[in-house]
Amino acid sequence: MENGTRLGPYEIQEPLGAGGMGEVYLAQDTRLGRQVALKVLLPGLAEDEQKVLRFEQEARVVAGLNHPNIVTLHSIEHEDDSHFLTMEVVQGRTLDRCIPAGGMPLDQVFELGIAMAEAVAAAHAAAITHRDLKPTNIMVTDSGRLKVLDFGLAKLREVDADSSEMLTLLDSGAGKLVGTVAYMSPEQAEGAPADARSDVFALGVILYEMLQGYRPFTGSSPASIMSAILRDMPKPVCHVRRDTPRQLDRILSACLAKDPARRYQSALDLRNALESLRNELQERRHRPAGRSGGVSWQVPAMTLVAGLVIGAGMAYYSGIGTVTAVPDAAAVSLTPVSRDGNLSDYPTWSPDGQWLLYASDRGGNMDLWRMESAGGEPQALTNTGFDEVSPAWSPSGNQIAYVASPDGVPTIYLLADDGRGTPVPLWGRRPTPPGLLTDAASHSTGAERCT
Repeated sequence: MENGTRLGPYEIQEPLGAGGMGEVYLAQDTRLGRQVALKVLLPGLAEDEQKVLRFEQEARVVAGLNHPNIVTLHSIEHEDDSHFLTMEVVQGRTLDRCIPAGGMPLDQVFELGIAMAEAVAAAHAAAITHRDLKPTNIMVTDSGRLKVLDFGLAKLREVDADSSEMLTLLDSGAGKLVGTVAYMSPEQAEGAPADARSDVFALGVILYEMLQGYRPFTGSSPASIMSAILRDMPKPVCHVRRDTPRQLDRILSACLAKDPARRYQSALDLRNALESLRNELQERRHRPAGRSGGVSWQVPAMTLVAGLVIGAGMAYYSGIGTVTAVPDAAAVSLTPVSRDGNLSDYPTWSPDGQWLLYASDRGGNMDLWRMESAGGEPQALTNTGFDEVSPAWSPSGNQIAYVASPDGVPTIYLLADDGRGTPVPLWGRRPTPPGLLTDAASHSTGAERCT
């Protein structure tokens, strides 16, 4: 529409944007003398009377939402053949334009992520599911406040039982995303109805993008993206961003679970988890030096010196030998071997001294990593989603034993030294955890080795 065009009492001033639902204009409400954002629905959506009626009913509910992080919907109106919404004007940028290539600072992710989850939680409390959450539907105002747009609008483009209709959300000519495919939950990708947990999945995708600067599920075509959503788990953020706590990766995993029953069951649960982690990190940051809540680095050093002294004394009095001096702690030279930037623990050398095996949480959980003693990049031996600790080499050096507790019961597992093959439980639990042993033959092998 050209500037100056009238839709009832609203005078178009300038276009603000366009999307799959329609076009948005800045307009002047000549009755109240205020500016509004006016969204004109596409003719194809407005021609279906049943859809328009259903949309009007839901719009009345959305208009009743009163939350500082949700754009206020003033009214839904029609003039001649045009159906349009009037909303508050938000001065700012859409979230996708605020995310830098390397991701947002962690503090900003928490600030905007909590506000985003609070907005969606308020809608869920009113029995409203967004169904179309994505960065282009979220505004960040010039003052830094977050505003979620288009609650209720996705009802018009809700996919029916026929999953082939999902392709209407795509530009099939170039494979360009014009809808919600990259932010769909697995159940939406399969054509099933969306609920609050579908919004939680979309929130997880957005949070991941805010942290990394790119989406967790990618592909060369819309079909391959949907396949990734249904099949793949994204790489943990802390593999790329060393400032990311592994607890945040666990929050993302709880959002992006394929099974809705295994996700956070509401946006409020997600909001609480984010806020709790943010507060914990802030507390650590402002905790006085030397009071980290755990044992400081000086304690192991003092223990080492004390151990040398005690050991020397025991050796002297037992007649094993004569100790003439104890090394000065200040003269001990420490050479860093692991450079993960995260927690590294349980180091052990292979019998031939060529490999160092240790556990690290660089992947979100305590996984086993192996690196050459001469240096080089470490390689992950395990990635099961739960902690593996206390590794030990076999005398021959071709096998590794370690401890894990997938269901809370400590269990010893046996693994090839290069990480290949399936870990075999040797002792500690019944039955075998799902996914660790894939067939009866593997189980029998484990039993023979245990014997």
